[in-house]
Amino acid sequence: MIAGLAKPTSGQVLYRGRAFEGVNPGTAIVFQTFALYPWLTVLENVELGIQAGPSRRSIALKAIDTIGLDGYIDAYPRELSGGMRQRVGFARALAVQPEVLCMDEPFSALDVLTAENLRSELLRLWQGGEIPTRSIFVVTHGIEEAVSIADRIIVLQRDPGRVQAILPIAIPHPRDKRSPEFQALVDRVYTVISRPEEEDADELLETSDAASEISQLPLSVMDTKLSVDSDAQSQTETKRKPMLPAVRIGSVAGLLNFIDEDGTDIYRLGQSLQLDVDEIYPIIEAADLIGLVDVQEGDVLVNDRGAEFVKSSINQRKALVRESVLKEEGSWLIPQIYRLLGQSRRSNRIPQELIFDMVLLKHFTPQEARKQLEIAIEWGRYAELFTYDALSGELFLVEGEDDDIAREEFERPDLLRRRLQVTRTESEDFPEKAGET
Repeated sequence: MIAGLAKPTSGQVLYRGRAFEGVNPGTAIVFQTFALYPWLTVLENVELGIQAGPSRRSIALKAIDTIGLDGYIDAYPRELSGGMRQRVGFARALAVQPEVLCMDEPFSALDVLTAENLRSELLRLWQGGEIPTRSIFVVTHGIEEAVSIADRIIVLQRDPGRVQAILPIAIPHPRDKRSPEFQALVDRVYTVISRPEEEDADELLETSDAASEISQLPLSVMDTKLSVDSDAQSQTETKRKPMLPAVRIGSVAGLLNFIDEDGTDIYRLGQSLQLDVDEIYPIIEAADLIGLVDVQEGDVLVNDRGAEFVKSSINQRKALVRESVLKEEGSWLIPQIYRLLGQSRRSNRIPQELIFDMVLLKHFTPQEARKQLEIAIEWGRYAELFTYDALSGELFLVEGEDDDIAREEFERPDLLRRRLQVTRTESEDFPEKAGET
């Protein structure tokens, strides 16, 4: 919306105090993928965004020189490394001399060393005034990356995408990733992300302790403002059902083995597993939803139920998951599917489109709804509540004794707790009985 490539569903975007139509003339974009024309040379790719005129070539050459690609002006993208291709993307964006440079995960396709080098060079150019850009707007899933380059971090909620927190950063550049201040800010961001969505958003719009000195700093996109009509905003903020985390239960079970007994810092846990926040947090969210972990101040701790899960057999684990998903509000979709299947007069079978059309589309977009149905089927299968026939596109209850047990547990949760206790007692007594035999 800032660049003018998409229109807001309500309100308007103002650039320098005025609404604009079409593409915002003061912005440029660096894409996640290199987005280069393979049949054009470096120079020709950079010239694409520059208006025709006698100075077009000189402007492009200056941008190429600024980004360190002189000597490659006649090379084609296939002749360049990944880092050099992204440099061409930077040169193409800077050639139009934007006031606001928008970047969509610009370093994610690069290896660690190349990405770090390119980040530091971009910061040097911007802070040294070698480029006309006044503000840089970066979208990233990397918390460490955000803390290392940003003057202000805006954390968005996953759904429906409202601002959850605004965290100014007062640490001067260059920033030492090993410093206590840096680590404290990384932990702070993880803490904000782990906050439940139900909490008051106003409470979350706060500054970090390390950045308190500049709590009144204006938004870094200095001359770009987003204005939203209050009535329309209240309509779009109608409470939606929570979404199931897009992970398998097996991933949750695996993660528990990497968490220390006294808890583990989420940032360091992600580093040890080489997972970004958007990869590790859904797993932690799923573990929290099932009731296996507690998340506090950027740390994750395996609770008593989680410790029991780790030591349990596969059937005991399934029973624990079944108990949780049938009662937790966050997993509302699974008990609703299970209830509909139990009420069906057609051999406890219903077509997936019924769930999709009558349940999911009330709360999610078609793409989100399809994904949520896939996750619900995966979790329902693990918990042995229901399964899915891909040929007919139907969901149906698991037949046999286990289905009767699951139905009783759904109607009377106290039975499940009693059965779990009996199973645990038998497991603990088994070694002694075997020895006696």
